[in-house]
Amino acid sequence: MKKAIVFIFLISLTILLTSQFCLSIDVPLPENIKIIPPSSEVPKEIAAFSGTWEGNWEGKLDAKLIVEEINSNQAKIIYSRGDAAPGWNVKKGYERVSAKVTHGKRPQIAWGDGINNPKFIFMMNKDLQSLAGSRKFKGRDDKVQMRKIK
Repeated sequence: MKKAIVFIFLISLTILLTSQFCLSIDVPLPENIKIIPPSSEVPKEIAAFSGTWEGNWEGKLDAKLIVEEINSNQAKIIYSRGDAAPGWNVKKGYERVSAKVTHGKRPQIAWGDGINNPKFIFMMNKDLQSLAGSRKFKGRDDKVQMRKIK
């Protein structure tokens, strides 16, 4: 009986971890994605942005951030999102943008002005495998945690 309970617990834990860490979110993406590895001259905290990230904005909007190319000053980004929960007025889609790279204690990439279009800021966490993001627009300041998937 004890072995059966342990077995069920382990199976349940495996399913939970698989659903949390292995399944990718479904958002539209372009067909021609090309991630170019950063040069060795780019600091590791900035180079860590390179790749694919995903998360969910406050439980209301799935999103992916793909950093196709990055150097010490700017990054080429694909930002993709699904349909948002009611009240957010966001439709699924993606765009390619150029982002500014900022160095410091918590390096970040950012784009948008927050007035005519949303301002996005993504800060690298200490583990170099997760990002803290904010989206500021029309008086809102939404938050997201993203994890690196590739």
